[in-house]
Amino acid sequence: MITANKPPIFIVGAPRSGTTLLAQMLNNHQNIFVFNETLLYDAIDSALIKKNNSKHSLTDFLISRLNMRTKELPQGKSHFGCILSTKQADAAKQQFLARQQTESGNESHIKVFNEFMESMTEACEKQRWGEKTPHHLFHLDRIVKDFGHILAINVVRDPRSFLRSTKFAWRNRAADRKKDNLYHPLINSLSWRRSIRKFRKFTQANPDIPTLSLTYENLVKEPETNARKLCAFINEPFCQNMADISGSNSSFAKGGGDLEAWEIAVCEFICRREMAQYGHKKSAKGLPILSLLYSLLTLPTFIFKVAIRLRHKFGSVRTYLTMRRIIN
Repeated sequence: MITANKPPIFIVGAPRSGTTLLAQMLNNHQNIFVFNETLLYDAIDSALIKKNNSKHSLTDFLISRLNMRTKELPQGKSHFGCILSTKQADAAKQQFLARQQTESGNESHIKVFNEFMESMTEACEKQRWGEKTPHHLFHLDRIVKDFGHILAINVVRDPRSFLRSTKFAWRNRAADRKKDNLYHPLINSLSWRRSIRKFRKFTQANPDIPTLSLTYENLVKEPETNARKLCAFINEPFCQNMADISGSNSSFAKGGGDLEAWEIAVCEFICRREMAQYGHKKSAKGLPILSLLYSLLTLPTFIFKVAIRLRHKFGSVRTYLTMRRIIN
């Protein structure tokens, strides 16, 4: 049974910063279901751009996202990454599609999404839902407008660890997945800084919206302490299962290599103020003039590579930038 008076939880942050870890911690609570990356606003914006703004397109998109998060699980077992069992997914789809058939057809995207989340929450025998899509950080103002009272949790990771995780992401995956890994220390450092500043700006502009920032390093180092902090924030009793962070989380990945000295220098220069805010100490000294110059020299090749990839995946670079709220 859904608890009507408790607001939904939105987990945001820079990618590869521990948002999946936090989502799993919350999903381990007996009352909370968290879906891992619905990409809701990507779907809405893509429909608007393509002038295919029907509720059926969103319904099909959400079902496809559910199928991606479904796996046959042994009885009584869970899977890291907020994966549903086949039985849970089938029950959720049946309930969700039944709700759509009884509606008039003029429902808003948000109503359709709410019904989707509620169907999955009930199929998993939970009482409230949360959603984790890292770049929904840049849609928080829309989320507040669409959902009203929410809880927003931001996960922050040391930018050097963020860069390293991004650089070596998917190294053991198929070749087509590796192509998605577009890395440049200058661009990714600016992206990390932008996410920190965006959440800070949101909290300042919306003092009535409950927000919480947690660091990846503390989540890993002191999971129970942070689980108790989470429960106090979301107004739920503490659940010991939340402190179990074992599992196959890509942010935990080891090996693959380290950042080069010039990459670290660029990152620490660009992110210096935000690093100080979170207590991260710099390792490089002085102004990294040569490192910055080198990063600028390698930038054109990176931009060309990104443009080709985005055109292939989204149809145009402008479409992607619009969906990510980088341009209007």
